[in-house]
Amino acid sequence: MVKRFKIMPHTVESFPVDTETVVRVLKRHEPWYRRNRSGDLRYFAVCPKCENPIQLVNVTGQMNPDGPQYGKHESKGIDGFEFFDGDLLRTCPFVTKNANPQKTDRHPLSETSRRIIRIAVENFDHIVRILRKEFGFNFKALASNMLDDWFSARAYNYNGANLENIPWMIAYFSRSTNLYGQFLTDDRLIGAIRSKVPHVANRADGQLLSCPGNGRMDLRFSTLHHRIIPLKGEDVEERLTFIQRAVKPRPSGRGYKARFSI
Repeated sequence: MVKRFKIMPHTVESFPVDTETVVRVLKRHEPWYRRNRSGDLRYFAVCPKCENPIQLVNVTGQMNPDGPQYGKHESKGIDGFEFFDGDLLRTCPFVTKNANPQKTDRHPLSETSRRIIRIAVENFDHIVRILRKEFGFNFKALASNMLDDWFSARAYNYNGANLENIPWMIAYFSRSTNLYGQFLTDDRLIGAIRSKVPHVANRADGQLLSCPGNGRMDLRFSTLHHRIIPLKGEDVEERLTFIQRAVKPRPSGRGYKARFSI
């Protein structure tokens, strides 16, 4: 079940599927308010993950007060919604639910792949800001290499890629990277490194360095385990795991781990 909707492809904002919001946002205008294949007046919109058309269920007409309100994917394109991508529909998290894609899974280059590339390139500064906020360090010095890794892996064709998870997929397909010399902003990450790695130092501006006389450190971070998790009410959530491990010097205890919801 799709629990949020967008007005049209290429838009950013999404809205919850409930009667009050649907009527306020879509009103009774075409192409959103129209007859379905059974001849009943229903609302239509687009999925925020794959941007294929969805029919909004139980928000108008003979409504079931005890039933859920949600979006249901259409199996083909409909008038007024020109965009339809069957490959992206088959891999949409709301369709696959807990069918987690393998990192090696790819589909052929499609129009959606090209759109993902265009978004990644044209909005890359914004993507870096999102990653900095999520992961807790300044990605600026690493960003170009991460984007190169993403292109080399053809990750825009990854079966788990969609139009909402582009920043996180760029991190997911980047190589293990050294945090030494980076500027950290997350207190949990800073505290974990200090507690487990001897001779580490942070400057006042957050830059991660080693104590004098201890040489360069190798403090690796990786982004792993892209998972699609079923939630209550048949909603789903995408998750990633961020792992930091010290390679040099040897750490005391396990590395730092954090999970992120997309």
